[in-house]
Amino acid sequence: MTPTLHRVTTDELPALKDWLEQYLPDSRKIFFTVLETIRGRWQGAVFYTLGWPDILAVGEGLIGLEDSPCALYLRDPRTTSIYSPSLDHAETLLLYPGFLDWKQPIIFIAVTKKLRPVFQKLSTQMGGNQTINTNVMVEATEEDLPERPVPEGFELRPLDPDKHTDVVLTNWPHGRRHTDLYIRELLRRFPSIGLFNKEPLDTNNDDDDDDDDDDDDDDDDDDDDDDDDGDDDDGDEGDNRFCGLPKITPKKE
Repeated sequence: MTPTLHRVTTDELPALKDWLEQYLPDSRKIFFTVLETIRGRWQGAVFYTLGWPDILAVGEGLIGLEDSPCALYLRDPRTTSIYSPSLDHAETLLLYPGFLDWKQPIIFIAVTKKLRPVFQKLSTQMGGNQTINTNVMVEATEEDLPERPVPEGFELRPLDPDKHTDVVLTNWPHGRRHTDLYIRELLRRFPSIGLFNKEPLDTNNDDDDDDDDDDDDDDDDDDDDDDDDGDDDDGDEGDNRFCGLPKITPKKE
């Protein structure tokens, strides 16, 4: 019996997650997209499987324009990811009528290199050109990472999606059309951290001399003052130094 294309429902996501978990780390990209969808931190993702409940392959479907603030990034051009432990089943999914339009540009993201021969074969058969960017994914536990003190004159703060999206884009070599929508949504929904120059303390004091005795008390509240200043739209963004963002690798300075 020929396997059919099945759209995974919300109730079926846990079963899909369990299937993908068997094949980690090769299935990592789709596994964590499914996991964060179940957790409610990511929205709009659509998943199709080749066969159900006996899954042979899985791929990300076309996201609806109204389903996510970054839908345009995933639609223009078509951006997807697939996984299968079998090259033959991966090819069947990729060629399944209605899943992909091979006459249009397609970006496949974070696909295991074990499936590379399938993409190369189909791209050549369709008369298309192909560009392959190879990246090594490394997983580190908390114990693997040494504790690093914050350098003098700097501080750690979460990245602000409204203020720092452009900063991330300048450090990410894979930016393209609509990438700002994607980065902004990542910053809104997932933890992030940046290394910033400490904002200077306000040394202007228009109060009378009687208030000078309060200077020591004010110094105790410097941390609160810095947080408040960081929320102001008038802050000097030129003093901010981007350090890092989960799942995004900035260029080395």
